[in-house]
Amino acid sequence: TTTSVEKKAQNVHFIQEFIIFHAVVFNHATELYNEWCIWDDEKQTLKLLQYTIAALVGAVVLIFVVPVSYIFIGGVLLVFFGHSSCAVAIAAMASRRITRQISQTRRRAGSGEPVDVGEAPVEWVFATENERWWVGVGWAGKMGFGDPPHWCDIQGRSITGLNAVPLPTGWGWITEWQHEVTNDTDDRGWQYANTFWNHWANMNKRGKYCRRRFWKRRMQMLR
Repeated sequence: TTTSVEKKAQNVHFIQEFIIFHAVVFNHATELYNEWCIWDDEKQTLKLLQYTIAALVGAVVLIFVVPVSYIFIGGVLLVFFGHSSCAVAIAAMASRRITRQISQTRRRAGSGEPVDVGEAPVEWVFATENERWWVGVGWAGKMGFGDPPHWCDIQGRSITGLNAVPLPTGWGWITEWQHEVTNDTDDRGWQYANTFWNHWANMNKRGKYCRRRFWKRRMQMLR
């Protein structure tokens, strides 16, 4: 029946968002590991060893002092409240900061720097388009828990589309929007990954549920 199909679709979406949530946590933990675990640094290694011993002592104390049932209940509550409005707000704020950092890095990486063409200064303006693959739907702008917005400007702020990218006062557009196509993208400018915080590839392979592409447009200072 239609009701059972809708119920199955809701269950599939819940499971997918649940997996996404844990994938994001795992990727953040991996990034922290790669950032902090510098084994060639003797001081850093000693500090990590001290933290590990302290964590083990704390875990032993926790197990003997706090009943296991309480620990289990706390874990269950953490999982369920991970989808609360507060958690969603925190995740959205973190995603905006990460998206802003990525956009700013990309702007500084090359063509985003100011260009003097002999007249008024010219600059590139960037925006990012994000999509997620859903069962039974395919690629769509409906984002999951902890994902960046479907459209966002260089600051990582959510926008309704390319026409909503603000133009600074005293500047005017001199080109139309175009998506970037490089060796790191496919022929339509898309990059693919299993999560929005993982390594990106230029091919849509199996297990890639996220994709993004960068749009750019030139503006020139009015005189």
